[in-house]
Amino acid sequence: MFVEMGCGKGRLSLAVCTAVAGARLLLVDRAHNRNKADKYLRAAGADYHRIYADITHLDLGAVPMLANSSLVCISKHLCGSATDVTLTCLRSLCERESLSASRPKLAGVGIATCCHHRCTWRDYVGKTWWTDTLVRKRALGWASLFRAAHLLLSGRPSLRLTLT
Repeated sequence: MFVEMGCGKGRLSLAVCTAVAGARLLLVDRAHNRNKADKYLRAAGADYHRIYADITHLDLGAVPMLANSSLVCISKHLCGSATDVTLTCLRSLCERESLSASRPKLAGVGIATCCHHRCTWRDYVGKTWWTDTLVRKRALGWASLFRAAHLLLSGRPSLRLTLT
């Protein structure tokens, strides 16, 4: 079972459907998008479902169609904190796997991130590493990283940031 987080129009799921014969798909997004790939998924005879939910509040273990499944979580262009929220959702799923034999099991994750400037400290999953490694040893704060990331991503070759 492939679960596409932040699926938008669902084009990544459509690509999976084309590449993996018989793939079962769950598309998750909080917004209703127009011109979805759903008509192409239906035409291909795909076994898919779409959920409209904020990933922050999503419990994959409570989704009936995922019971007794092995999941591969995928996403492209998972914007800002949505990556961290997705990782938190998956961690929660893994921590609860042993609670019920019918709970889905996580088999893999493939996420292409974007929009790092939209990340928030509240949703960031690496707080312990950040404070232990960067703040205490390097005196580098959250705002400093945002400024550095913005400059690096804006194509300014003169800025070099070394965290070794």
